[in-house]
Amino acid sequence: MRWPPYKIEEQICISEMYSFFKSQYDKTYYYAGEMHPFWECVYVVEGSICAVADDRMYNLSGGELIFHKPLEMHKFHVTTDETATIVVFSFSAEGKLCKKLNDKVFVLSEKQKSILLELINFADEKWDGTCSDETMIDMYLARFKKDVNYSQTVVSYLYRLMLSLVDEAKESPASTSPDSIVFSKAVDYMNQYICRNPKLEDIARHSGVSTAGLKRIFSGYTGLGVHRFFLKLKLKYAAQMLSCGQSVTEVADKLGFSSQAYFSKAFKRETNVSPSKYGNMRIDSRHY
Repeated sequence: MRWPPYKIEEQICISEMYSFFKSQYDKTYYYAGEMHPFWECVYVVEGSICAVADDRMYNLSGGELIFHKPLEMHKFHVTTDETATIVVFSFSAEGKLCKKLNDKVFVLSEKQKSILLELINFADEKWDGTCSDETMIDMYLARFKKDVNYSQTVVSYLYRLMLSLVDEAKESPASTSPDSIVFSKAVDYMNQYICRNPKLEDIARHSGVSTAGLKRIFSGYTGLGVHRFFLKLKLKYAAQMLSCGQSVTEVADKLGFSSQAYFSKAFKRETNVSPSKYGNMRIDSRHY
């Protein structure tokens, strides 16, 4: 009797996890945002938030989640009148499935919610109340160091969730409010002129608002001034260029920084890694 083999084609492979925690935030909470070279998922258990992802804004309520791809600038603030309970996990991954998680908010089915609930309950049962970081970002990860079965179990839940989302997904559209449209136009203009340094007036004119209106929108949705946001956007492009092998000097020059020294200082301040070290890391482009 023949026993023909059936090859298992992995759709996604998670190789590292950087954070995994659950936290409750009050109605005044405002997260200033970040970007990093790995994935991050934000799941709203209860309450509601407004999430910004590059040039898009999303309103998420309980039972919805968003994936932020590597080097995507992202932040959120609580929009509910009560507290919001959030679960966050970040990870490095590769595989065909990754691209299907980009640029969208998923509305979870009861089955998908149950997968996450099982994961959180499992992590709660194993958590001994300790963590190495005051911000609790590794709340559920400390056990990884001493229990390989635990880490594999956590990742297996994530695989189940992601595969389920691809097979059976309901998506929520980006916000189409007037302010979100202005914001999107402004960021699009910044992307077009990323190698230059456009004036605030030029960005506002293109977006169809006054400079005061533009400042209000960026402050409200990103917690940043327009020029500070543009700097972060430049540094995102810089990270992509460095990971493709371009030198620090080339990147600083192409992106219109006044000097290599200023570029290096700004890059390290925002990413906690020097541009030369980041370039040596050469992030695998498959992660994007």
